[in-house]
Amino acid sequence: GRGFEFTARSVEIEDVSPGLAAGWARAIASPAAFDATTALAVAGTIVLRDVAYRSSDSSAKWSLATIADLDIYPGVLLAPRATPSPAAPNLAAMDEAMRAQAVEGLSVGFASFVIDDVAASSQMPGPNGASRTVATYARRVATEGFTPGRLDTATVEDLRVTSDGAEILTAEAATLADIDIVAPLRRILAGEAITPDTFNGLSIGRMDYTGL
Repeated sequence: GRGFEFTARSVEIEDVSPGLAAGWARAIASPAAFDATTALAVAGTIVLRDVAYRSSDSSAKWSLATIADLDIYPGVLLAPRATPSPAAPNLAAMDEAMRAQAVEGLSVGFASFVIDDVAASSQMPGPNGASRTVATYARRVATEGFTPGRLDTATVEDLRVTSDGAEILTAEAATLADIDIVAPLRRILAGEAITPDTFNGLSIGRMDYTGL
């Protein structure tokens, strides 16, 4: 399985949903009663400070994260995982990570999610089968209006991306709007082999940027 470590110096939670505990207990007792579109409200506001994430092939840290109106979808979180078909050779190195991200992308929703002082890195396939380290830095990443697989807007400020230390992309700001990745995520979650065709149906309604 894909192991990971997630830490935060502090977590502040306000307006916890009064039905959260009972709803989660029902989901554990009878997962089939929750389909993929049935949401369970978690809390009005969650604030995390000095956050760090680490797995076998990626890591990330940020100083502050604020999540508003978080929902979870037990029908996705608790569903049995399909046995995956092998990925295409050029995507095999990312197979496990993409399947984990498909679960994440279809199992949560929120009104907004803002993170500050982001630094992330991951191992990505490079030429001739060699891996390369891709690192991303941003002063702020702000997303709004996320339901499973769909996002209203995502804005990144002071973005810098490097590959093995060499700068490959910078932008003062970039905004994506009307993003829909439902179909690709459902294919991945169903265990289909990950190939370039897996991503058919992914759509981005608008892209704006300054200082690229």
